[in-house]
Amino acid sequence: MWVMRERAYSALLPLFLIVPMLIGLLYHVLVWIAVYGQKGGTPGWYLFVLAGPIGLIAGLGVSRLCEVRLWRSILVLLSTTGIMFTAGVSYLQVLMYSGCATRNGPDSTLSIPPGSGCWIESAVLIAKLDVVAFPVLGIAAAAIGLGVGVTGAIYGGRRTDTDDKKFVPTYSGPIG
Repeated sequence: MWVMRERAYSALLPLFLIVPMLIGLLYHVLVWIAVYGQKGGTPGWYLFVLAGPIGLIAGLGVSRLCEVRLWRSILVLLSTTGIMFTAGVSYLQVLMYSGCATRNGPDSTLSIPPGSGCWIESAVLIAKLDVVAFPVLGIAAAAIGLGVGVTGAIYGGRRTDTDDKKFVPTYSGPIG
């Protein structure tokens, strides 16, 4: 019975992190409205401070969901989709920063001029990006990150034989 209560209480622990932060931001917005009569005053990017802890909380939740075979399959599919989306968007950013793609007015859609081969020729793309930063280092880091993400998505969905066995720590050394 205590294990059940402990599990239920541990599920509420993320609230002790997120709720005080949101209350603080809400308080600041309400004070800003009361003092200046305008909405705003607290930009949402202050939430980036919680990126690490929320990532840990999400990882713990995903590890608990992976105990069920159906959820494990769904999470592998979602992870793979997220990785592919990130790779596509990152490539579009590379095209934009290299000058191969341009933004169209206020709707911010990207357009690639027809007949322009720079979006497919990696040598031209790297030469154009060399003016801005170190593209070879960025491409290597992106390839390593993408490889680690894909490997994690593939192997994260597999279940090992030891998952069903409970780990019981034992000590077999000398006493005293």
